[in-house]
Amino acid sequence: MKRGPKGGLLAPLSLAELDSIHLATLEVLERVGIKCGSKLALEEYRKAGAEVEGDRVKIPQHLVEEALRKAPRQVLLCGRLRENDILLEGSRVYFGLGGTPTPYIRDLETGEIRRPTARDMAEATKLGDALENIDFIMSIAGAFDVPYQLEYVVEFKTLFENTSKPIVYSAPGKVNAELVLEMAAAIAGGLDELRRRPILSLYSETASPLTFTRENEN
Repeated sequence: MKRGPKGGLLAPLSLAELDSIHLATLEVLERVGIKCGSKLALEEYRKAGAEVEGDRVKIPQHLVEEALRKAPRQVLLCGRLRENDILLEGSRVYFGLGGTPTPYIRDLETGEIRRPTARDMAEATKLGDALENIDFIMSIAGAFDVPYQLEYVVEFKTLFENTSKPIVYSAPGKVNAELVLEMAAAIAGGLDELRRRPILSLYSETASPLTFTRENEN
């Protein structure tokens, strides 16, 4: 397992200023709320004690504080090889390859700017897997040489086939997330084993302002 170096902290704000910002965000969540496009998520918010009005969710301060208290202080991201596991804790810093898949690349042999392919993605993933300073892998290029409906699945098939490091991903909707989960479970040796040693991690983002889309929340 890897333990990344402890990073420094840029602190342009005082503790009092940080507390002021935190209190203001709590007030926004409680008085203004967020917009939620998922009926499933709305029901979960309601059961937790939030105020739900249509697609707007107002989250009281005590729920936010409770969630912060329950958040784990350590998170283990597992690789297919244990030596590539990374432990997220404190101020430790890790570096990854990829992010939002780029829609265009410059061909290293011809200099042509073109759409990336599954082969490009495989080569980039192999490079990230070999580099000692890269700790986790994300999708770096779209697979534009396959049918649109299969693009997402092919991207993650390519990731799984070419790295033994932890994989971080985002999923455009429930169906795609379930397909990737099924692939990961097959590789890990079953869903129970995947739960025990998760070889991939999902991240989900809000849309501005204060909105969770149905695809993300599902």
